[in-house]
Amino acid sequence: MSAGSENRSPYYDLLLIGSGPRGLILLQQLAETYCNRGGAQTPLKVLVCDSHVIGTGAVWKPDQSPTLLMNGTAAATTVYQHREPRLDCSVYTSGPTLSDWMESKGKGALLRCNDGYASRAKFGEYLQSAYARLRETVKPHLWLDECPREISALHRDGDFWLADIHQDDETVPRHIRAAAVVLATGHTPSTATPAQAERKRHIEILNSPSSQYVPAGLHTAEDLHRIPQSDCVYVEGLGLGFFDIIALLTEARGGTWQESEYHPGGSEPSILAGSRRGLPFLGRSRVFTPRHPDNAELQSALKLVENSEKSRFEVELWPVISAVLRQGVFDVSNELRRNKDVPEDVAERTIELAEYDFFQWSNACSLQRTCSGKTHHARITQFLEDQVVIEHASVKAGVTLDPRQRAAEYLAPIRNRIRAIIPGLHLQGESYEKFLQRTFTNFSSFIATGPPMLRIEQVLKLAQRGYIRFAGPAEALPHPEGFEVRSTENSIVVKSLVEARSPALAVDKSASPLLRQLISEETASLHIKDAVNLHGLSVSVPEGRVKDKKGKENIGLFAFGIPTEGVYWNTVAGPISDSEHPIFLSAAEVVEAALQDIDRLYEKSPTTST
Repeated sequence: MSAGSENRSPYYDLLLIGSGPRGLILLQQLAETYCNRGGAQTPLKVLVCDSHVIGTGAVWKPDQSPTLLMNGTAAATTVYQHREPRLDCSVYTSGPTLSDWMESKGKGALLRCNDGYASRAKFGEYLQSAYARLRETVKPHLWLDECPREISALHRDGDFWLADIHQDDETVPRHIRAAAVVLATGHTPSTATPAQAERKRHIEILNSPSSQYVPAGLHTAEDLHRIPQSDCVYVEGLGLGFFDIIALLTEARGGTWQESEYHPGGSEPSILAGSRRGLPFLGRSRVFTPRHPDNAELQSALKLVENSEKSRFEVELWPVISAVLRQGVFDVSNELRRNKDVPEDVAERTIELAEYDFFQWSNACSLQRTCSGKTHHARITQFLEDQVVIEHASVKAGVTLDPRQRAAEYLAPIRNRIRAIIPGLHLQGESYEKFLQRTFTNFSSFIATGPPMLRIEQVLKLAQRGYIRFAGPAEALPHPEGFEVRSTENSIVVKSLVEARSPALAVDKSASPLLRQLISEETASLHIKDAVNLHGLSVSVPEGRVKDKKGKENIGLFAFGIPTEGVYWNTVAGPISDSEHPIFLSAAEVVEAALQDIDRLYEKSPTTST
């Protein structure tokens, strides 16, 4: 955007807010849909706004620590709907997977040393490459402009939308006008919870450089650099964020891994780790293979929910899903017992854990009867060691032998199917919020979302070498010297605390000025189903038009991805190499609706674009 235009309001056909993977996929679908209309057309004027990095967004910055790995394999990761062109104009939606792109750039060795997982930074480079390619090829159809600034507010301006641009200099205009706006904001910072606010006040009162508090967020090495090497830090949370924090406190501080052995850099702190339930997420096996269950009862149940508006997940779906998973557990348990590469005690411990209720799998208390260690640390270390032993046997056999991994293999395609049919909220509000969004999501995340098994092996080594101690189920309370971590076994005082969690997905907990303004001025509303707040923007399905407080659709205002969690489910999951993946299909529907709204505006006022 040119300097000196601050007194004007430039006009665009479409304003895209957010340029991460979802924003890029929207642009690809927009280019293809607009191209396929055929005939001579005036290029569509599009402005891409992102307060972080145009082309990658906040999560995938190429300059972040290379120690942070993605949670999906590079071979299964893509922003392109098709691997090969299928239509004359499908150059926009056809392209390489992340793995193919890295191999073409001579970076395949980086994948192989990380078991096929790319770093977030490399995915950021891939996104920038895809964005640059789109900018170059799209010129006949789209006129792309960029604004690396935050949009702080949106208001109706007659038939248009007037966007306020956050000002930190005078080189950009204060406002822009657009016929249509798409919110693809992705992860946004969250407002502090009462507990987080108390922790922050406590650290401010202590006013000690050796006491630090790092709240939940998308952590970087810079977030943790103030934690002293000589002190103990409590890492709260054992999900995906935990493995990132461990990498940032070890490798990012100069430590190295050589032939599966850790060589310290000398600046690592002592790490105490725990969570409410106390168990790290299961690792993703190197031989993990999604299995599509051939189960007529499951297909019937999914169809029933898809055609209903008042289903209950725990009644119509979960009994059938759990039966499929339980059968998979039973089948592989027999294989595990027969495998000569797995010690009998390891096999029996694992099978006994797998026989528990599914929703107890992530609870450290389940280890008390099965693991021989007397402490939480000893039992959790054995829990990790058993995974590694079975993983080595699985790789040798060419098929996963862990019953929990087999359940995850069946669950993966079921999750995608659920994700595809949930739009429109076919579930009762309470069922969605309490069972699908909490209970089922927590269980499925624990077994089916990674991390790479490589990370499990590394954490095990660090625990065995004394760099990490597991507290088990624990809570952290303010203490005059920092924080007191209380578990069922003991109480330990630490200087610093890091919350190893991502920002909340709930729109009503977002610190984004734009989302807060839209809700406070009732331009947008939270989705309420059966008097239950589902914490996402209320949008029409499948078009994605944002609804106001009265339930009326805003013409020309759309939301896509994470802001719509609650109408759509599991929006945080990224794109995979499947042309029928919901993220691609949903993007196409949003784009088509946005173009329709732009067309209606031009029909109403033919001179609009000038």
